[in-house]
This record gives sequence, structure tokens and C-alpha cells, in this order.
Amino acid sequence: MSKMLTAGIGKVKITPDINIKGSFRLHWDKKAKGIHDDLFAVAIFLSDTTNSIVLVSLDIPNITSMLSNAIKEDIYKKTGILPKNILISCTHTHNGPDILDEEKVCDESIKSELRRKVVECVIEAYNKSQPAKIGFGECCIPFSKNRIYTSWSDNCFAFGPVDPICDILKIEDISGKVLGIFFHYSAHPTCAMRAEFKISRDCVGVTVDKLEKKFGCISAFFQGAAGDVNFHLGERSFQHAIIKGNQMADFIIPSVSSIECRSEAVLNSDIQVLKVKTRTDYDFDIEEVIQEIDIKEKEFKNALSENRTDEEIFNIWNNLRVLKWKKLLYEENQKKPWTEVIVQSLRIGNTFIIGISGEIFVEYQLALRRYFFPCRALLFGYANGYNGYIPTKAAVSFGGYGTTPSYIQKVEPEAGEVMLSTGIKMIERME
Repeated sequence: MSKMLTAGIGKVKITPDINIKGSFRLHWDKKAKGIHDDLFAVAIFLSDTTNSIVLVSLDIPNITSMLSNAIKEDIYKKTGILPKNILISCTHTHNGPDILDEEKVCDESIKSELRRKVVECVIEAYNKSQPAKIGFGECCIPFSKNRIYTSWSDNCFAFGPVDPICDILKIEDISGKVLGIFFHYSAHPTCAMRAEFKISRDCVGVTVDKLEKKFGCISAFFQGAAGDVNFHLGERSFQHAIIKGNQMADFIIPSVSSIECRSEAVLNSDIQVLKVKTRTDYDFDIEEVIQEIDIKEKEFKNALSENRTDEEIFNIWNNLRVLKWKKLLYEENQKKPWTEVIVQSLRIGNTFIIGISGEIFVEYQLALRRYFFPCRALLFGYANGYNGYIPTKAAVSFGGYGTTPSYIQKVEPEAGEVMLSTGIKMIERME
């Protein structure tokens, strides 16, 4: 039975201090060279008088399960909202802070400040709760491209699928005033990746700003199943991000007015932590990798001392980083050949959301949509933790970025199917 809704929305700036090591993930010294546009946390609090849920969008590349769990515990202590009812999702901007810190060089204040500000954001949403109406809609945005080749011959390439659907959540107060517009789409926001090594939300930040200006409300982006999908790439620049972001908003805006909002909906949530095997089908020899790391480290030091261009230094550093990811996977597997992944399922009326702790491939989202059709079903990637890329078994057989064994592709090829099945079963057990 549907129940009367209340809703609140909070928004807090989370841009890190650029002078602190860890303020920029994709720079060798882990410091941003400036701020193009600020990063934000946005929280949506929903309650149906029986259950309360929180959706959080963070303009950061990813989040660890340890930090996510700590944030949820802080929120629970201050509001009573159960941790299993809080979903923390990252937009996966590549122009943001290094929360993973695989190299163990970043200042811990990056994480502690983020923790404090996210809790502040959720409390703001909780305190602003009021009787409200919500509704879902969608539009089609033809901007994404799968980066996995599924076949090729005579210079003709076939790529994997994409999901062109952009889901839209509208929240209104009882009088019909728009409080929030939120959108969900599956694509890496890398139009301005590493541009000038400045902090930015990339193209989706441009879309958010335009929606907020148009509707006089709070807006945020929730990342989908973008593991194997990019925006159509041209030159990676802020100008390119501005063009794409404005175009996205132009697709979304006409659809908002047609979304009918209702003041009743059943809310529910559940979460599971699963153990899945890690990959041991190495395509590398660990001794050769260690030797290559030694060579690349010397090359990297020389590049710094020779004052080479930023692009040259980055390429050497990035190659070194990829080698270290292989070594990290090998070392972790010596301790335990498995890892923990997080699956969270939420119900908002007849809309279902499954949060996945990693870069899950879009094929799983398409399968989820088909399974629950005609109900709306969404995958939120980069949620509650980070387990690297989660490809399909077919993608692993094709090969390509995000499909070969390393620290950022450590889960076995069957993991995605297990995670999706677990999320579906949790939804089916809900009231």
C-alpha cells in the first residue's frame, strides 16, 4: 500500500584544498593545479512514515567501502537512519580527489573532510524534510559509446551496446514547486579528463548548473553502469565538456514538465556484502612486471628532473601506475583469493535501484531494465565502495580496457552476474 511522502534535499560544497596531497587523482604529485568548477555532495532524503531512505551523489571519482561505512554510521548516530537505507554514489568525475590512494601518499584530511561534509549534507536534507511529491520520467540522449570491440575485420569495428535512456527524478512540494531535478545516465564523464589538471565536475556539472538555473531548484547526477561506456569523445577540454553538458540539459528540460508527481510511494531498502573470487588468470609474469616497474620508476624520475612536458610525464607515470596495479592484484591474491563486493537494492514506488560497488558494465543495466519492465529499474555504479571494473564474461573474452587482470579489474568474470542476481532477489523480497 502506498504511503504519504516527505522529502528533503541538501547540497554542500566538497571541493578539496588544492594545496593538499590527494586533491587530484590523475596527477603524479596528487595535487590539483586549480579549480575550474566546484565539487558538491547532494543528498535526497525520502520518508514514507514507515521507512526512510537517502540517496547521495558525490562529485568524486570513487569511494572506499571503509569511508562509505563510516559516513553511514555517522548519519545513523545523528538521525537514526539505518545504514542499509543510505546509498552513497559517485559521479566518477576524473577531475577530483584521490580517495582510493592505492599508492598511500595522500593526506588523510582529504577523507576526513569529505566524511564531515557528506554527513552535514545528509543532515541538511533530513532537517529540510517536508510533505512532497515525486515522479520519474526519461529522455533519450545519444551521446554514449561503448569502448569494447565485439568484432572487427577489414578496418570495420563493431562496438558493444549502450543505454541511451536518461532517467529523471522530479521532487515537488505539495504546492507543485520544483524542489529537485535529478538525472541518471551511463557514461564516463571524461570530456574534460585531466584538462589543465584542474578540479571539475566535467560535462555533467554543466548539465546540473543549467537545470538548477532553469527550474530554480537543486540538481544532481547519479552515475549508471558506465564501466564500458564513454561519452563520445573529441578533444578532452573544458570547452568540449561545456558543449556536451549543455546539450544534455537541452534533452532533459523538455521531459521534466511531462513528469507527473505523486505524494504516495512505498520505500524500502536492503544491502548485502558478498565474497567473490578474484582473478588469478594473469596475463603477465610477476617477475617481469617487477622489473618493468623498476625501469619505469627510473624513467619517471628522469622525466621529472629533465622538466619534460606535463603530458610526457603523465604518460610515463600512468604506465607505471598500470604496472603497479598488476603487482597489487598479485600481492593481494597471495593473502586471500577473494574480495568483498557490496550490493544494495532500493524501492521507490515502482522504481527499483540497485547500487553496485564498482564500474559495472552497461550490459547488466540493460538486462535489469528488461527484467523489471514495464517498471523502471536502474543500476547505480560506483556506489558504497569500489571494486574496480565489473565486466561481462563476453567482454573478458573480447578483451580491452577494464577486462584484463589487475587491481582495478580484480573480480572474476562471473561476479557481475552474481551481484545483479543478488540485487534482483532483494527487490523481489521487498513489500
